[in-house]
Amino acid sequence: MRVTRLSGIDLNRFTFDMDVTWNAFFTDADLNVYSRYGGRDGGEPDERMSIASLLRTMDEVLTEHARPDGTKRFQPRRRGRQTPEDIPLLKANHRGCVRCHIAREYQLLQSFHDKTFSRRELFRFPLPETLGVTIRRKHGHQVERVEPKSAAATAGVKPGDVITYVADVPVHSEYDIRFGLDRSAEPARSAQPITWTLRRPVANGEPRTLKVLLKPDRGWWVYDIGWKMSLRSAPFRTGMRGYSLAPSQRKDLGISVRTLGVKISSIYSDGFGRSIGLKKRDVVVGIPEPIERVRLFDTFLGHLLRRHRPGDTVKLTVLRDGRKITVSGKFPEWFTEETSVP
Repeated sequence: MRVTRLSGIDLNRFTFDMDVTWNAFFTDADLNVYSRYGGRDGGEPDERMSIASLLRTMDEVLTEHARPDGTKRFQPRRRGRQTPEDIPLLKANHRGCVRCHIAREYQLLQSFHDKTFSRRELFRFPLPETLGVTIRRKHGHQVERVEPKSAAATAGVKPGDVITYVADVPVHSEYDIRFGLDRSAEPARSAQPITWTLRRPVANGEPRTLKVLLKPDRGWWVYDIGWKMSLRSAPFRTGMRGYSLAPSQRKDLGISVRTLGVKISSIYSDGFGRSIGLKKRDVVVGIPEPIERVRLFDTFLGHLLRRHRPGDTVKLTVLRDGRKITVSGKFPEWFTEETSVP
């Protein structure tokens, strides 16, 4: 079944990252979820997926479905039922098709107006890399690399391990890992260690099952979110407009095409731009050092949100009137006056 709009969908049962291009759920006839597949990051939309890993997920789900009743492992869900139409601001202000990112934007706006918003809300479905693990793309939930001194390395996770559970979430794909991490990063649980169940290959023998306890640092769930469309409705007053410089403009200014080069076109209200001391026609080239892969205005804003929180002192390197200078100021408090999505 293909679903192209969210009207009437139970978001507590079908929980997913609403900013991505494509999501799949594997369920039984009663809509109990075995697994999720999909997800993306700031790279290419399909960079975290492959035909091989999709086929593996499908095969594992069919094996799970064949288990006797009472032994099948379903993924947990939030209690109750919530559809997009249950979000008061969406119900009051939106007409027409409810697309995924629209529902997500109304969730963000609603949480701010309900005074329940936290920075964590911007970083849903954290990547395995936030805990030091890279997953083999062609497998889907086997560890390819472990970052030294990371939470995963300290817990004893090794390359070749197959992740079968993240806390209480059975895993058949990388997206399942991210769903398990998303649940583990909820405010009531975010300070708690995270249990992973692993299947570790053994030479000349059956794989060994073991559990490890990951103890991540505070704010471990932060990752690159500059690509997410829902950021336009985050309660963050940019107070400015800007655009990424074209290659010819960069050449004239001596700026690499691989690093940050955002020109500020206007400073129009209270917010980040005025707080930090930016001016019209400034070209931001560093935060404060040159940063690769942050070239567009949207990814620049996403990078700011990843690095800073309200009250932090922010420093930016800018070109102003032909000179490179540093501007600084306080990251503003969360705020928005919006009650509807553009």
